[in-house]
Order: sequence, then structure tokens, then C-alpha cells
Amino acid sequence: MRLMISVRDEAEAATALAGGAEALAGRARALAESGSFALACHLADWAAAAAPDSARVHAARADIYEARGQASDALMTRGIFSATARESAAKAGRAPERAPGPSQTRGG
Repeated sequence: MRLMISVRDEAEAATALAGGAEALAGRARALAESGSFALACHLADWAAAAAPDSARVHAARADIYEARGQASDALMTRGIFSATARESAAKAGRAPERAPGPSQTRGG
């Protein structure tokens, strides 16, 4: 008997309930647009885990994480979210955006 479920199993179950990975990524986009970044990122991660080769899912995940990074005040947090955005942008076939340098950060 398994006591724990894997992230992938959890993602596939949530994705199936949502009607597919693209539908879940669409819901994540809508949440991000309303400012619910934490939940949007969680759903985008599930969608990407369930469909790791989907360019559309990764494009949505990249956009969501980029928006969350831009909305973050802490430099470390912006860096983490931007790195995730670049990772998914690359998987979506988009040119990864440059990491913010000292002159591109808030107040810099």
C-alpha cells in the first residue's frame, strides 16, 4: 500500500478533473489575471507536470511565473519566479528572457 502519492499522480488527477492540461493552464491564466498568483502557479505546475511536452501549457506557465515575479517585492523571490518562467519559456520554444540585472531590478 502506497502512503504517499507522487506530484505527477496528483497533477494528472487534477488535470483530468479540469478537462485536460490546456484547460487547467487556461484556468491558471485567469487566476493570474485576477491577481491570484500563488494558486495560478500551483495549477500551472500541475498542468506542466501532467503534460511536460506541451508548448501551450509551458507558454502559459512562463507567462504566469513572469507576472508573479514582476509583482514580487523581494529580489530573491523575483529571481526564483523568473527562473521558472525562463525554464518554461524554453520548453515552449520561446527565447528565454534575460534574468534581470542590477539596472533592471526595482529601484536599480
